[in-house]
Parts: sequence; structure tokens; C-alpha cells
Amino acid sequence: ADNLNTIKAIQANLKPQGFGVIDFMNVDYILDHLVPEEIKTIDQIDFNIKRYLKDGYICKDIQFVDKGESYNFTEKVRAITLQDFKTYFEQAGITLLDIFGNYDLQTYSAKTSPRLILIFI
Repeated sequence: ADNLNTIKAIQANLKPQGFGVIDFMNVDYILDHLVPEEIKTIDQIDFNIKRYLKDGYICKDIQFVDKGESYNFTEKVRAITLQDFKTYFEQAGITLLDIFGNYDLQTYSAKTSPRLILIFI
């Protein structure tokens, strides 16, 4: 419901003859290229990172120790697909004009595009 309300709010605030743009990750591409585990070292701190899909969210757990203290964080992003957006747009009465797969505005491909860029009115 929150996603649908957000899309309705974007449309409601468009100026006359304005366009809406949503730039989101391409879930299919992200899941195909997901690095499940890695360690990144920044400023001599090792960040242990785990990524996974759980309950419709792409999750990233980050664990590290700094100055003797342990830290744990989890980031979650809803795995919203193109079909999900199309459903939201239909429910909101929004017209989808175009879909791009990257910032060079190349044609969207579920398997090869890193981004999901939606243009709508």
C-alpha cells in the first residue's frame, strides 16, 4: 500500500505536461549478479558483508569491529520488479511511456540492464 500511495503522490504532484521518473534497481539483474559474501577493507576496518533475498527484500548484512566495539547493520530494499511497477501504475491510473535499462537510456532488458528507469505521466 505504501508503494502505491507513493506512486500516486508522485503523479499528483506533477506539473501540467510534466513527466514522472522512477530510477530503481533491476531486481532480475541484481539477483543474477548478487555477491553473497565479501569482505571490504576501508581505513583498516574489515567489513563483512552478506547479501541475500528474504521475504521479498534484497538484504545486506554488514558486520565490523572498530576500536574494539562490534557493529551489525542490515539494509533491506523491497525487490520491486517491472511487473510490480506496472501493476502499481495500472492501479493508480498512470500511463507508462518508456522504460530504460541504464543512464545511457538504452532499451531495458530484464537480464542485462542494471537499472529500471520508468518514464510516466
